[in-house]
This record gives sequence, structure tokens and C-alpha cells, in this order.
Amino acid sequence: MKVARTDIPDVLVLEPKLFPDARGHFLESYNRRRFREATGIDPEFVQDNQSFSVRNVLRGLHYQIRQPQGKLVQVLLGDVYDVVVDLRRSSRTFGKWTAVELSAATHRMLWVPAGFAHGFLVRSEHALVQYKVTDYYAPEHERTIHGQWSDQRSVLARLAIVPSIHNTARAVRCVPRERRNHLCASTQNNVAISGVERRRPHIGHRAGFECPNEIELVAAEAQMRDVKREETPTDLKCERCGSPMVIKWGKMGRFLACSGYPECKNTKEIAGEGGGGENGEAEEGGAPVATEVPKESCPKCGNDMVLKRGRFGPFLACSAYPDCKTTRRITVGAEGKIESKPDVPLDELCPKCGKNLALKHGRFGEYTACSDYPTCKYIKLKDTGVPCPEDGGAIVERKSRRGRVFFGCANYPDCKFVLWNRPVARECPLCKAPFLLEKTTKREGTVLLCNTEGCEFREKIAEPVLASVAKR
Repeated sequence: MKVARTDIPDVLVLEPKLFPDARGHFLESYNRRRFREATGIDPEFVQDNQSFSVRNVLRGLHYQIRQPQGKLVQVLLGDVYDVVVDLRRSSRTFGKWTAVELSAATHRMLWVPAGFAHGFLVRSEHALVQYKVTDYYAPEHERTIHGQWSDQRSVLARLAIVPSIHNTARAVRCVPRERRNHLCASTQNNVAISGVERRRPHIGHRAGFECPNEIELVAAEAQMRDVKREETPTDLKCERCGSPMVIKWGKMGRFLACSGYPECKNTKEIAGEGGGGENGEAEEGGAPVATEVPKESCPKCGNDMVLKRGRFGPFLACSAYPDCKTTRRITVGAEGKIESKPDVPLDELCPKCGKNLALKHGRFGEYTACSDYPTCKYIKLKDTGVPCPEDGGAIVERKSRRGRVFFGCANYPDCKFVLWNRPVARECPLCKAPFLLEKTTKREGTVLLCNTEGCEFREKIAEPVLASVAKR
């Protein structure tokens, strides 16, 4: 077996030894031991594929973002123009491409390592391509770099993959703007795209919209700043381990973190919307401006409470986190002054752990919960006084993730009975159902109606039942 390296050293052209005679010929298309001796590579193939195509069919360029496949490609009938693009970020040839003509007449094969995009254009009347792969086909991880074609008589024009000087030598060139419309269009000039439209439909060109070449996106991904991994030094020291504090970026903006992460997970808030100056630099000579927070100690462990920002806004948290997970909701006044609302202890005991309940403040208002949270996560729900018709448990008031009030069985998740209108402990005068529903609309105001299907009872009331009870 003869082996020749292409412009990308890891991509190999293999030519097996041919044994011709009067009857025809014989060759070993693959011999694991000889392949290993000739190339120094010992891939483990798990799947063989065959692809039959007619003239001008363009397949690819395909790759898998997970379970990347190494491929040993050979043509059994006809001839193709085979193209591969290196998409391995750590590779010196990242973004470069190479192309090889493969045909049944020459018996040449192409070894494409995992991490490459691969495709080919059929140049003969028919072509039968067979390739061995090192991992299984995973349609959920498959991606396609769309080719570009404009002149049916020019293979290179169809593929639109040409060398140019752009950051790296022989990098893949961006498709010119005037040709992107053609790239986004459907099949033209009798050139078929196989296996592309059904997985990722093209987007037609519209005014002000440019369809990007996916090779551009791959190259841009490698060149853009990875701000989440960047660290800006500061003059501050971590009070836990003494390591320097650095500024990092998170989903809520910039924050201070210990450079000893993950051994030390100390973090701090930075003032302002994301804090600090421009371009990730700290203000005032490298020291971020601290937010003025009222001095407060953790009620559980005695450590200082510090300001943090979460997806629902700022809050106070114990500086000993994650060892202590005490948190407290805060409000910001008109003058920017931070005010915290401490928990109010109650005389009522928690039915689960026996400790006192406390009145707490959440993003949806006040609620009653165990004072030993998060060790005990008991929350006292408001009982409507109406039993669940399915299992007899109490129907209680709950809130969805979006803050919408609904009513469900207290035995959830064993019982999933739910109502969107408040149940009222009053028997229906028509069908004798055990409870009615209270519903308020802009058109009718507040009405009582029956929950039984087919029952037409409906009665308008002056005010909600809960409000009238509270007045008494």
C-alpha cells in the first residue's frame, strides 16, 4: 500500500496494491495490520456506508459536533471531487481545506481523520462511494457546511472554497456578498444537494439580510474573544485564602472571583450594572467600586452578609457560602440605598422539623416558611378550606414560576388536581356540587360559577369572597 500526504498532513491518500490478470484484478481495500504499518494509525471502524449519486450531485460538507467520525473513503463506480475542511480548533491547519480526485479507475482511497468536514461532487454519470467510519451516525449532532456553485462547468466555482490570505495561509475564504443570494437559493443549474434541505432548510434572501457561509461562522468562533474565560487582575486579595481577586464575566455581568478557583469559590459583587469600567477594566486603579451595603451578620453562622446578584435581582447572601446558604431578599430605594427585610419569627412551629416558622419575603411577596431553610424546605400554603375532590386533601393556593396564582391539592405530586380560579366552600344550588369557583373579569366583574361540566349556574357578587371574609 502506497501512502501520500496531502496539503494537510493528517489527511492521507492511500493506493492499495493491485493484482491484475486475464480475469480482471484483485486488491485488498482494507487490511488492518497493513493499514497500521503504512500509516501509523489504527482506527476502529464501527460502520460501513455506501452512497450512490448521479452527475452533479453535491454531498456535504458534513461533520458531527459530537461523535466525530474518521472516514476511509473509496469510489467503487465513477469518479468524484472530494473535499475536506479541518475544523479541529487545536490544529495548526484549522480552517484549511484540501481536495482529491477519487475514481474507481485509480482505486485510490482517502483517509479523513475525525474533526473534518467532508463532502464530494459527482463528476461522472453515476458514482458509488463507500466509506468506513470510526463512530456511529448521530443525526442530532450532524451539521453541514453548504457549498457554493455558480458555473456548472467549474468544480471550484461550485464549491466556492478558494485559498486567500486571511489570518492564516490558505484559510477558507468568505463567500462574496453578491453570491450569498445564490447560496441561500434552492437547487439551481441541475445541481442537487443531497441530505441538506431535509435537516436544515435554507433561508431565502430578504431585504437587509445576508446569509452567512457556515465556514465563516466556524472561523469566527475560533477567533472571537472568549470573555467568560478571561480574567482581569485587581489589587484586592481574597479574604479566605489570600489569593488575588480577579474580574470575570458571568451571565449576570461582571463579578469578582478568587483566582484560586475551583479550590476557593469566593465571589463578590461589583457596583453598577455589571460594575467597573470599560473593556473589563476595574475602576480607580484596578480596585472595583464597592456597593454600600448595610452591615449585617448572618443569623445562622455570624459571618458577614454580602451583596450578590441573581436572575431575579440583587440579594444578600452569607459570605461563608457554600458552607452556609443563608440568603435574604433586599429592595433598592429611590436614592439607591439598599434595604433588607429580615425574617419575622412566628410562634407557630414547623410540622416537619419542629422549629419555628418565619414570615419571609420572596419575589412574589410575603410567605410563611420554616426558619431552618434550606435544611428544612417546608412552606406553609394558604388553605382555601375546600377539600380536593380526588383524594380529599386540602386545596391550597400556589404560584407558578411566572408568579401566576393557581390552586392545587396539598398532596402534590401524588395528586395533581389543579384549578386556575379560586374555589369557594359553597354548594352549587343547581347540581349540588361541593364547591363553586370565583372568577373575576373586566367585563363581568366577580362572579361565582360551577366547575361541573354542563352546569349553567352563574351568580354575580359585589366583591371577592376572600375580601368580604377579611372585613368581618
